Amino acid sequence: MSDEGGKNDLGTIFKIMPNGTRYVKLSDFPDTTTGYHPIGSLISHGNFLYGTTRYGGINDDGTIFKIMPDGSGYVKLLDFNNVINGGCPLGSLISDGSFLYGMTYRGGTNDSGVIFRIKPDGTGYDTLFNFMKANGAKPYGSLISDGTFFY
Repeated sequence: MSDEGGKNDLGTIFKIMPNGTRYVKLSDFPDTTTGYHPIGSLISHGNFLYGTTRYGGINDDGTIFKIMPDGSGYVKLLDFNNVINGGCPLGSLISDGSFLYGMTYRGGTNDSGVIFRIKPDGTGYDTLFNFMKANGAKPYGSLISDGTFFY
């Protein structure tokens, strides 16, 4: 993904061969209500690619979306709202096969970010952890898993 550029200068989703050939822009982020300026990477889960945007959505606090690998079928799954479910995701999602997991840079009960999970169909959102200054704040990056813990 690109953070900027494209038709609306809100970012793009593209594909390219590992040798640098056959670049194809798959999608432009269409408007601010669907999300814009993605930071993390796309992940593949099932038949879709999943990602987050750091801005946009109905609260301008970022979104979670899915899209088909051919660039069709863009669906916004979640609007972040800063206070309740966090805001401004700056990393990539990860999957355990049942849920997608990620972090937000701000929001949550302490306005220091959250760790969350959501089902790939957009249901079942749950805030798993609220950061606060004493235990770390404002996570920037992506979770990884060793099969037992997230880091």
